Amino acid sequence: DLTSSHAGGVLIGFSDTNIKYLIIKNNEGPNGAGGVYISGGSPTFDNVVVKNNVSDYCGGIKINNGFLTILNSSISNNTGDFGSGLSIGNSTFTINNCNINNNISNNEGGGVYLENSTGIIQNCNIFSNTSTNNDGGGVYINEGDLSIIDCNIYNNVSGASSNGDGGGIYIKNSNNCTISNCSIFENYSSRGSGIYCDNSYPVIDRTIIYNNIITGSSHNPAGGIQLENHGNSGDSSTVITNSIVYGNDRYGISIDGKIKLTNNILFNNEYGAYKYVQNLTYVNYNLIEGGWNVAWGNPVGNIDADPLFYNADSSDFTLQWGSPCIDAGDPDLDGDGSDYTTDTDDQDPDGTRMDMGAYYYDQVDSIPPSVTLTSQNGGDTLLTSNTYEIVWDAQDDFILTWAKLHYSTDGGSTFEFIDSLDAEDGSFNWLVPDDAL
Repeated sequence: DLTSSHAGGVLIGFSDTNIKYLIIKNNEGPNGAGGVYISGGSPTFDNVVVKNNVSDYCGGIKINNGFLTILNSSISNNTGDFGSGLSIGNSTFTINNCNINNNISNNEGGGVYLENSTGIIQNCNIFSNTSTNNDGGGVYINEGDLSIIDCNIYNNVSGASSNGDGGGIYIKNSNNCTISNCSIFENYSSRGSGIYCDNSYPVIDRTIIYNNIITGSSHNPAGGIQLENHGNSGDSSTVITNSIVYGNDRYGISIDGKIKLTNNILFNNEYGAYKYVQNLTYVNYNLIEGGWNVAWGNPVGNIDADPLFYNADSSDFTLQWGSPCIDAGDPDLDGDGSDYTTDTDDQDPDGTRMDMGAYYYDQVDSIPPSVTLTSQNGGDTLLTSNTYEIVWDAQDDFILTWAKLHYSTDGGSTFEFIDSLDAEDGSFNWLVPDDAL
């Protein structure tokens, strides 16, 4: 039975209600949720604000055994014990285009707490949440199937008062989690400050895990991704593809068990790219600072070089032209026996071989170079057997390779070839031939 003790603000029982343009704030519910408690049904929240609510369990929104949709909403500054922003149990859900921030949990899941649930979090910002005494400052997942897509997860804290893991995301006992096209940065915890996986095997694709901070005294953990209790049996493995692990405290990745790394960039992490624990790792076609020094799986295609990011200090991890990561990814990523020369599944959107990292370098040169002659720029009187300096300025969105010089004596109707040279030279001394006239 539902009673007023379950929710301080809104109580929903087995209803498919739609709630729009509502502010739910400053409520207190001792046994369920401070803001909204839902049992069963398929409610939808759109353009709703849930803030400053308090509960002994979930401060913001809590659902059990239902189907939840939250769109274009804000969940902030709520306080509770579990999932102080949003707590989802035994339910199916969609969370899209929401901000979940500044929520404080005494235990797991400062921002979001998921248990035995299936759903998607997309186009969301999850930031500045805290799990004071435990794990999952931003998102805590226990036995769930979750897709996190196109999200920013940052400045979350696990274990503010004690050691806690997974500052950004904590995943436990879950084999069907996907993290795609996300940025996970500047989160704080004792281990796995970006992502911590306990007996879990997520798929991580085109995601950037950077500048995450280790707190506490755990022995040489990974600030980026910590994989624990993976084991060496069964078919499951963590799969990380076309992602970037950069600038994290201690190690970039700590590996305990099976993992597949392909087309990634691991660079500029404090103690090194990885802390290797066990075998059954398949690591191919990655840029790994310091190299990959494990023979298991006959690794191929890994390189050790500067990736030449455009401006990593400003969180711009696009590649500069000339980066060793361009056209250096797995030539047959899908493993079907046909490589990028014939298989579009193994190509970047520009039709070239896959690059390493989260952002491919577009090699379609759709912008022509600009060239300005500053000396001998038309209408000049030149004498044969005399030398004149031709000076130009050339710019292009790609690296310029060569410039071809021609001259005309009939107003541009026809041209004669002079020379081909490096475009960046910017000048050429031309001896006018006797037969130029």
